[in-house]
Amino acid sequence: MPNRLLEDVDEVQEFTARDSRTGQAIYEDETLSSSNMQVMGLWGNGFYQFTSNTAIRTPDDLEGQRIRITPADVIRSYIEKWGAETTPMAFAEVFTSLQQGVVDGQYNPYSNIESQQFYTVQDYLTVSNHGYLIYPLVINMEFFESLPEDLQQVVTESADEASTYVGEIAEEDNQEARRVIEESGETEFIELSEEERQAFKDEVVPSVWNEFSDDIGQDVIDELLARQEQ
Repeated sequence: MPNRLLEDVDEVQEFTARDSRTGQAIYEDETLSSSNMQVMGLWGNGFYQFTSNTAIRTPDDLEGQRIRITPADVIRSYIEKWGAETTPMAFAEVFTSLQQGVVDGQYNPYSNIESQQFYTVQDYLTVSNHGYLIYPLVINMEFFESLPEDLQQVVTESADEASTYVGEIAEEDNQEARRVIEESGETEFIELSEEERQAFKDEVVPSVWNEFSDDIGQDVIDELLARQEQ
């Protein structure tokens, strides 16, 4: 049976919930707290999908392609393990860079691919679901701790409720964006089989996680590995 990670939005929210091991690592992050920031929620924006002018079905198909990435070491590592060249670039520059061939492809949720018109200058969209875009909702820690306990509780509960709502709305937006892209006929959709998705996983799991174990936390990695056996 193929290894199984996070397959849908509900599982992402469960895995990153405030009381989960992964959630605790995020909500109690010492780097943020040392900067006087407290994470209050995680606002999901959807699963990543690849677009390119070359059909992507296997890691070998990424060999030598120039892929625009967000400037994150973990993302750089796994994209390069799949054989691509990574090019960090501001979001506002991506469309022109795709159009002019500065980069060959990129990844984003459907909503970003549709709203930024990336699909109009790319021949293929691979439904890879290889990552999930999340924005942390933060509050000034000093201000938060200055509130009475009852108001802290109200703020915390409101942040949790808002995070759930944002995830639901993002999922609706992504499904609508996918429909718009499909109906445009501008780009060909590639649906990966379980075996094809597994090939991508095998290249980076757990090697990339282990590479960043000091940052991710071994307990989080252990939880991820345990999920694959479920």
